[in-house]
Parts: sequence; C-alpha cells; structure tokens
Amino acid sequence: MVRKGSKKVRTGCITCKVRKIKCDETRPCCRRCTNTGRNCDGYAPQGRQPTPAAHLAVTCQYLRTKTECRGLQYFCEVAAPRLLGPKSPYFWTHLVMQLSESEPVVKHSLLAISSLYETQEAQKTPPAMPSLALQHYNSAIQGLKTTQSDVLALLGCILFTCIELLQSNNGTAIRHCAHGIAIMERCNNPWAREHLVPIFRRISVLPLLFGSDSTELSRSIVLGFVIPSKFDSLEDAQVMTDDIFNRLKRLCSLKKQGLHFDQDIEREYIKSLLERWQFLMKGLNVHAAAQADARRRIQTEHDMILDDLDYPQDVTPCSKEIPWGSRKKEYFINE
Repeated sequence: MVRKGSKKVRTGCITCKVRKIKCDETRPCCRRCTNTGRNCDGYAPQGRQPTPAAHLAVTCQYLRTKTECRGLQYFCEVAAPRLLGPKSPYFWTHLVMQLSESEPVVKHSLLAISSLYETQEAQKTPPAMPSLALQHYNSAIQGLKTTQSDVLALLGCILFTCIELLQSNNGTAIRHCAHGIAIMERCNNPWAREHLVPIFRRISVLPLLFGSDSTELSRSIVLGFVIPSKFDSLEDAQVMTDDIFNRLKRLCSLKKQGLHFDQDIEREYIKSLLERWQFLMKGLNVHAAAQADARRRIQTEHDMILDDLDYPQDVTPCSKEIPWGSRKKEYFINE
C-alpha cells in the first residue's frame, strides 16, 4: 500500500527533529520537550531571516487590541534598535518580537518599554512611569512569578533592567541584573548561552558604573569569556569589547577599595587584550554603511578603554569621569 504523503515540518526544535516527532515550536524552549522533562536544544538558524515587519505582522495576529499592535510596532521600529548599546538589533527586532507571540511576560515587557520610550521622546526627560507602561509592567512581573522556565526568567531580568534604566531607577536595575546573573550561572540552555550571555556580560558592569564597589556581578561573566581566534562579525568584536571594559572597571573598583592584588599584571593583561582586539578587528571586513557606523562606535569604545588604561598609575582610572561618566546610561540604552 502506498503511504499517504505528509508535509515535513522543518522549523521545529533540534531535539524534536532528532526524536522525529512534531514540535509545537514554542520559543525559546518547546513545550513538547519541557513538559516531558527533556532539555530543548533550541532552533537551528534559518537561511533567510524574516524582516521585522514580517514578525510584526505575525505578532499582531496574537494581539487583542490595535493599541497593543501599535505599541509593538513602535518598539520594533524605534526602541529596539537603541537597546543595550551599539550591537546588532537582531535580538530585539526579531528574536524578542518572536517570543512575544507566545510569552505574555515578553509581550507586556515590550509594551512597557515602548510606552516609556514614546513618553520620553515627547518629554525629552526620564518619565514617571505612565499608567499604560505600569499596567503592562505589573502584568509582566505577575507572569514571571509563576514561570518554571529559566530562559524566560533570564529574559525577564534583561527586560526589567531596561525598564528601570529608562526611569533612571539604577538600584532596581542592578537588582534585576544580579538576579539574572545568578540564574545564568546555573543555566546551560544553548539558546540562552548564545543570545543572553553577551547581554548579561554588558549589563553586569552596572554596579561599577553607578557607584557600587561590588565586583561580584562581573566576576563570573568575565572569567567565563573565551578569547576568539577571529572576529566573524561586529557582534564578536562588541562582545570582546564588553569583556575588556568589564575587566577595566573591576580593576578600578578593586584599586579604589585598596585591596591587595598585582595591579600591574592585570593592567598588562588588559592591554594585551586591547592589542589582540585591534589585530582581530583588522581582519574583519565591513562593507555596508550601517555596519561601518557600528564599527566606528565599537572602535570608539575600544579607544576610550585604552585612554582609561593609560591614565597615570598613581591615579585611579575610575576617578576620570570623562568620557564614561557622561554616558553611563547610554552604555546600555541609546536615547
């Protein structure tokens, strides 16, 4: 008897493909895996990436109101490209938007960020949280309290950190960051390691930028960094820049506290990392105008780190508030 043909599903998670079963395609971890206690290995990258507009069109099918659709459109087109410094916006304009289709915590967080951004654009100052943003923020917080997913909890910590930074609530932002890093230390999910560790590496320096002497947040992130043999993209260059900056601020903090350690060895190691970064950067070809602009911004960050490192050794580099002191918040969010 001839078997009845069926259309193959090629977009499921890696685990379900290996098991040759139908995947429900919930992201970042499918429920078919998590409900049976399996580790979902995430999704393979697709050859052609959909545009933000395409993601938005799909997302709007899951929304109840035009207000929500408009809010996510504003997030995707205006807020997302500015989040967490001069990195590729793909994480925000594609991956996070995709997750908002299935995860209410993500959707409500994005709508809160969108509302805060739009209010700030109108006022040109950090806004008190508008009622719409507060409503969505509270909904996201309530949703996160009941989650069993470490990946969703990590993403929630990043999104909540953004929300608090937009209101200049630095202490609360640091607490969300600390909670996320504590979860990240025990999370081995491949999707989280690939997409979330670079963001936590960047925001783990928050306490050191905003006056705390604690270096614990940055310690595990710094020690877990592996120096690449080459840069395949500007994202690779940015990740290494963030690691070097983190090391520099930890050095500043330890010196400021008067702790006994070999400062010269650490300074020389950081300088060797900067030289290695410059060498790897020369081998990276960037042609598009937008990428060229991002490359200049990353190079500027590298040069600023080098300036701080070359400051006289009898003066703590942290006391030199220019240029970093004037753009602490902008290190994470471009307003």
